[in-house]
Amino acid sequence: MVTFFENVGLSSDDVGIKVNSRLVIGEVLTELGIPEEKFAATCVLVDKLEKVPIDAIQGDLEELGLDRSVVEKLTDVLTNKSIESIREVLGEESGAVRQLEQLFGLCEAYGIADWILFDASVVRGLAYYTGIVFEAFDRKGELRAIAGG
Repeated sequence: MVTFFENVGLSSDDVGIKVNSRLVIGEVLTELGIPEEKFAATCVLVDKLEKVPIDAIQGDLEELGLDRSVVEKLTDVLTNKSIESIREVLGEESGAVRQLEQLFGLCEAYGIADWILFDASVVRGLAYYTGIVFEAFDRKGELRAIAGG
């Protein structure tokens, strides 16, 4: 993706790529006692939280059996912008933390670290996402999202 952006004349000053691991939300949901069968539906709703206020989807959350306090705890975690803060929540043995640290190490090694930033709120709403997820964005804030997966 970075190669594409560079080839069309964009730099890391123009575009950033927010990354997360779906393992983060999975580990948090497990810790909050949310059953695995509600994982995909919860991700769809969490993905909407960046775009709409919690009150707009409260009914959907309640249908899943998630009360407001659980959702608020979840959103507290998902507003983290550093791997260190996620490590504090999930612990040293977290598979999600290890996966993210490996990704950032590879980005550093490939010389693209200035394009990449951690954002726990990137969860992608579709169930087929199982690992690292990303969202490319316009650093000027004029566009919502450029690409994602």
